Amino acid sequence: MTIGDFFPGIIGASIVTLSAVDRKVGCVLVDIGADTTSFIVYDKDSPVYVNTIEYGSDAITQALALEYQISVVDAEIAKRNGPLPNGLNRDLVNKTVHAKLTALFKEINKHLSDIGRKGNLPGGVIFCGGGALIDEIEEIAKTVFKVPARKAVVRAYKHKDADDRELAWASVYGLVIHSIEEERFRRRGALSKIARSIWNNAKRYFV
Repeated sequence: MTIGDFFPGIIGASIVTLSAVDRKVGCVLVDIGADTTSFIVYDKDSPVYVNTIEYGSDAITQALALEYQISVVDAEIAKRNGPLPNGLNRDLVNKTVHAKLTALFKEINKHLSDIGRKGNLPGGVIFCGGGALIDEIEEIAKTVFKVPARKAVVRAYKHKDADDRELAWASVYGLVIHSIEEERFRRRGALSKIARSIWNNAKRYFV
């Protein structure tokens, strides 16, 4: 088996979540997955920094399960602001979730500081990935990053029933779109070569 192409998923996610304005003024897109969190910084319409942290939303679920001695399934539901098992307090759950997210955001902020973008992103921090569905994530981010924060809107297609759950598929949508465009480019390139060859052979009859 050989690798046909390499394309970071976070760049794919940026294709379907960031507007031209976001990329121009400067922003950071944060994709919180199950096992990792990837982020990309845009400034003046170009990506200037990409990185991945080995910490995702599953780590928050596991922390809740261990701290409150509940099943992983119940912990996942609790993390997403769903019904709590008997005896579990919402304030305690929120405190744990907020603490874990704050630690993650502080780690990202260290990287932003290293490249001179800490607190200097007018487009703010924008979230996608399954972890973006955690309740109050924007407010926690505003406190840590000191810039605007919001969940992304996936612009892969127009669908009247689309909702926040599409955020988990942002990178997949972007990678598919990138692949389609690459294939179109290759086909255009091949057809152009054929057309040029035919013209070069035929034009001698017209001179």
